[in-house]
Formats: sequence, C-alpha cells, structure tokens
Amino acid sequence: MNMKIFLRTIISLLYFCFQFINLEAQVDSFHYTKSEQKAIDAVNALPEVKKLFQIYADSPEHFEIIIAQSANSDFKYFWIKAGRRFTGTPDDYFEYFLVDYEFYVTPKTYVVRNLDIVTNTPISLKKWRTKIKKGNHDTVN
Repeated sequence: MNMKIFLRTIISLLYFCFQFINLEAQVDSFHYTKSEQKAIDAVNALPEVKKLFQIYADSPEHFEIIIAQSANSDFKYFWIKAGRRFTGTPDDYFEYFLVDYEFYVTPKTYVVRNLDIVTNTPISLKKWRTKIKKGNHDTVN
C-alpha cells in the first residue's frame, strides 16, 4: 500500500472516531441552562409539587418536571409541566407523560404562575390554590 493511501485511511478513521466521540459527549452532557434550572427549582419548591414527588416516590410512575418550552423572544415564559412518566415493559414498550400541573415561570423574576388550561392563561398561585380548594380545577390532584 502506498503511503498516501495509508495516511488518508488513517485520517479518515481518526475523523470518524472523533465524530463518534463528539456525538457521545453531546448526548451525555445535556443539561439545562442556569435560567432553565432556576425555573425548574422554583416549581420544585411548590408544596403541591413536593407532595406529588412524595406520593409517587415508590411508584412505577416516575414523577418528573420537564420544560415544554423555554423563554425566548416569541414566548415570554418558561413553560413547565409536572407529571408522571409511564414506561411499559421491554416486551410491551410504550411511554407517555401524564401532566398533573402546568406552570409558566417568568425568566427575570422566576415568579411561578399556574397555566389555567380552560382559559389558556397564566393565573397566580393564590388564585389557583383557591380554585383547588373549591374543587374547581382541571388538574389531577
């Protein structure tokens, strides 16, 4: 084999290896931005969310908080969903996320508001809690 072909082969293999390593690093290093994490922490601090984490701690239903949408120039809130992830068995694989609560969090002040799914508008936590006490709410708990 001549030296030119040999070097090209080695360079191609190295390139492929670095691309694979880079892809693995991108997958493993996924994390939230500082702003997103602050928004998640604000929702995590709510007693209603803490209660659900306790209820589902030993359940096959994994309670999670996810960011449905980050704040940007077109959307002024972090849209955060709190709910349960269901995963089937390896033989009958399925997965879905059942939303218990939806929140909007303002990016500068991290004020949490509940998303009223009937009117599709954010409402204060005080108003949301009043609706829950009256039994007039559209959430699971």
